[in-house]
Amino acid sequence: MSEIAWRAAHDFARRLRDPRFRRFARTAGYRPDRDLVLALEHEPVRHVLDRVEEQSDGGPVTVVVYRPGTERGFSFVEVGDRPAA
Repeated sequence: MSEIAWRAAHDFARRLRDPRFRRFARTAGYRPDRDLVLALEHEPVRHVLDRVEEQSDGGPVTVVVYRPGTERGFSFVEVGDRPAA
């Protein structure tokens, strides 16, 4: 794990202790019972989708995009169910 990815994960965990951030995160799509994939703001989408495929059991996955310098610091993208094969 790169230093920036470690910092992003640490920052996300720290911010989840803040009730206002948790409210924002829930509104933006975060669900604690879903698989999470951390992504860096300028990371190629293909790399993120590869991790989504590795991480997911077929259900929805929340991609948490680290965006340092923005007001909230993170964006959330839900990647829905994959169609049955």
